[in-house]
Amino acid sequence: MFKFDSIAAKVALEKKLYEALLNLQEEALKDAQTKMKTPRGAKGLNKEEIKKVASILTGEIIGNAWSVLDEFGKGSLMDRDNPALDDYINSDFWNPLRDTNDLAVRGRPKGSYIDFFGNKRESSGRLAGVNLEALAEQGKLPQSFLPQYPSHALRDAIRWIGAGRIQKILSNVIVTFPWLDYFVPDK
Repeated sequence: MFKFDSIAAKVALEKKLYEALLNLQEEALKDAQTKMKTPRGAKGLNKEEIKKVASILTGEIIGNAWSVLDEFGKGSLMDRDNPALDDYINSDFWNPLRDTNDLAVRGRPKGSYIDFFGNKRESSGRLAGVNLEALAEQGKLPQSFLPQYPSHALRDAIRWIGAGRIQKILSNVIVTFPWLDYFVPDK
């Protein structure tokens, strides 16, 4: 007679699933990094530790401010479907002189402010309300003021994983799992 050692099988299967999730997370990270438009955006993406909560394994990829700019674009070319755009517009980081219709980067009023990266800055107010993108296009300001299209690199990597890749990998884990090893003689 044999019995199935479900406890040992569960532990071993969770380990295999953890490894598969770790590999998926690495794939998604590398895919997103290669499709980012800027080196700073790519470098700003990182894997978070795989976590187990109530028998559910989760993996995350997080990004810093550079990654967010790369993912959703900036200035007049930024993605209006960014789920955090309204929060950004209603935050202290948003320049109150920016027009929410065109989203162009504009000069700030005179005074202190905190920039998108959390740095304290000081504005002279000399270009308050002026479209800084237009000045950059004319070569009167650095190219860092130019707008940027969104890369959607992270979104696309996650969609790719969700479009069958995860099912294929998890199915492979289950099919190749050594189930017979956990049938042990019943004493």
